[in-house]
Amino acid sequence: MSANASKALQHWGKDMPQWVADLAKRCDTSNQSKVAEEMGYSPAVISDTLKNKYTGDLSRVQQAFNSVKNGIKVSCPVQGDISTATCMNNQRKPYNGANFRTVALFRACRSNCPHSQLGA
Repeated sequence: MSANASKALQHWGKDMPQWVADLAKRCDTSNQSKVAEEMGYSPAVISDTLKNKYTGDLSRVQQAFNSVKNGIKVSCPVQGDISTATCMNNQRKPYNGANFRTVALFRACRSNCPHSQLGA
């Protein structure tokens, strides 16, 4: 058994969800930093998830992982076709008036975008 899979099994035990096992396997074939970047999260979030210590919204981490794993795309009104992980990452970003695209994303995510989970 590889390092991340062993770590996850040690911390989650027999109740480890299948998606966490899949996340660990993906981290073992790549690395935590690359997987975190694909998902729009920090490597610390991935590490904490594998150790069953993440205190944030685990369902969003699961959704981001499944999006990356399954190649799920959504149609963003600003960026076109993007992964749902990128979509969720855009929604988490604070306002940044640096350029028109970041302002447009901030506004789109907080208006009537059908993919926004900010009001959910």
